[in-house]
Amino acid sequence: MSPAAVSGPADAVRLDRWLWATRAFKTRALAQDAVRRGQVVVNGQTAKPSRGIRVGDIVAFSKAGVRDEVEVLVLLSDRVGAPVAAQAMRRTENGDRIHAEDTERRRIERLQNQSVAPTHRPNKQGRRAIRRFKESS
Repeated sequence: MSPAAVSGPADAVRLDRWLWATRAFKTRALAQDAVRRGQVVVNGQTAKPSRGIRVGDIVAFSKAGVRDEVEVLVLLSDRVGAPVAAQAMRRTENGDRIHAEDTERRRIERLQNQSVAPTHRPNKQGRRAIRRFKESS
């Protein structure tokens, strides 16, 4: 990790900044909004965007309907590449279970909401079948 990305002497980093730096949220403003709406919990307590987090804290957050729970391993103050960001946090056992449940729920919802509209216009044979069906009803 680059020295600029890791907070050296500081023992805490702002929550919104860490969420943005670890790529949990695309922008820092989105991270702040999520924290303000109560979608981010640190060690079981709701937090403000300016709350300092430390190594070992448990951060639970919800993004796009999928919940996640991670343990802080490295304090990042600047945005870093995805491989480095992945090493800055570790999903907890509870987080693994929650994330898998939400991902499966979203997959099922997406399948249930798929359109059943035809992908093409009916040809002559299809039109005749539709006409026969309507006449028989």
